[in-house]
Amino acid sequence: GGSDFDFTMRQIARWYDVIVVYEGKKPETSFAGKVPRTASIADVIQLLNVNNIKARLNERERKIIVTS
Repeated sequence: GGSDFDFTMRQIARWYDVIVVYEGKKPETSFAGKVPRTASIADVIQLLNVNNIKARLNERERKIIVTS
């Protein structure tokens, strides 16, 4: 299984060397906003939030926390 969202988040984790953590259930969304390779990690968080996916960055632990 796995959605576009899963795939995109795995890609982001690889590119930015971060861990993606889900609090609550994983968003059932197709994340249409494809992330450009040139985006900064802050851009990525903003893009998620614009797509109604609540995400924040824990820089110290290098984690993106996604809350549904």
